[in-house]
Amino acid sequence: MTYNFTHFSENFNPELESSELQSAIEQLTIFFESVNSASVQYGHLLELAEERAGVRLQELKGISPKELCPYWEKYGELGRALFWLRFNNPKNNEEVAILEDGTNRFQIEMTKSDTLLYSKLKKTVQSLSVLADKAKEALIGNKPQELKYLKETALTLDSDNERYALIQLIEAMEADLENQNSLAFDRYLLVKEPLAQHIALQQALNLAIKSERYQDALMVLEGLCRFSLDYMVPYAEMIDLLGNTLNAVDVLKIYLMQKPQQYLINLKLATLYLKLQDLESSRQVLNLVLSQEPDNKTAQYMLLQLNPT
Repeated sequence: MTYNFTHFSENFNPELESSELQSAIEQLTIFFESVNSASVQYGHLLELAEERAGVRLQELKGISPKELCPYWEKYGELGRALFWLRFNNPKNNEEVAILEDGTNRFQIEMTKSDTLLYSKLKKTVQSLSVLADKAKEALIGNKPQELKYLKETALTLDSDNERYALIQLIEAMEADLENQNSLAFDRYLLVKEPLAQHIALQQALNLAIKSERYQDALMVLEGLCRFSLDYMVPYAEMIDLLGNTLNAVDVLKIYLMQKPQQYLINLKLATLYLKLQDLESSRQVLNLVLSQEPDNKTAQYMLLQLNPT
């Protein structure tokens, strides 16, 4: 298959920035709405923290369990009754009954194999992103049994899409471990759920390069660029490897427009300009590096080669 890499430079439209005013307004609106939402949530957490701290002080001061019990219920911490008893004594039968009820319910909860807290923790640990990372570790560590276990664990995911994506990812990795490179590569490309797709594309890239399927590697790298602009650098290197240095230059220029802080990439760009015999452009980008980092030895050496005395 011949990959049309010009499609990338002609159609690349990074999500982080846009020359279109309306698009920029929409993206900024979404950004500030997200900031506002995060601020509101953070404010609620601060209020809750202040409330919890107040309850702790009341427990130490011996405030009646009748007043504190609604908060213990709210936090799901009926075991606080035991904490209250460490510092205080009940004053009447009503307080005794409230404390006994809280203590008994806490003990019942602790006898369960899955406590409420454990269930919440289990749900977090068994998320798609965590399981996909564990699958990657199992692949790197050559642990097929771990992959088999994770495949079974995938069945516990609530979302059908996430469950299916994780199983697809693991089946691709199983083929990968069995050195069925072509089958594994095709299976990696089937994964579409973003949380698992990033890892799938990373592994597909490894296989493509190992098999010297550089056209396929270009296709995969374009997909990876949607997850991070930093993939544009190896994307450009791959284009250059296939003999299209001019297109590689275009990709690196796009990258530097989006990430000017990565000024050292100009060293790669200078090398590409040298391959094109464009000495003046090479000098310009090397001087850009030196303007940011005057003591950069690589840039100094390359300029010296361009300007022999």
